[in-house]
Amino acid sequence: MTAEKVEQKERPAFGYIPEFQPREDNPICKWEHCIELMPLVDGPAACPTFGHECPGGVLQAVECRVALRDSGDLAEAEDSPRSE
Repeated sequence: MTAEKVEQKERPAFGYIPEFQPREDNPICKWEHCIELMPLVDGPAACPTFGHECPGGVLQAVECRVALRDSGDLAEAEDSPRSE
């Protein structure tokens, strides 16, 4: 087995899996691995990027909104189409 294959095998997979614990190793979103399993919602608990109810709750969704707003990406995230 090549070193590249070993490295790929040891890296965590970021597919949608029913593991509702945060993954600190994902630099984009620690809930990305399970967000699609949550219902689509509007309101304070809605993920500003994916539109689903954040498994991290309202405080996590607000934290992400603030981070996106500070980075200038909030308008882009709010304008993107949401899958159903």
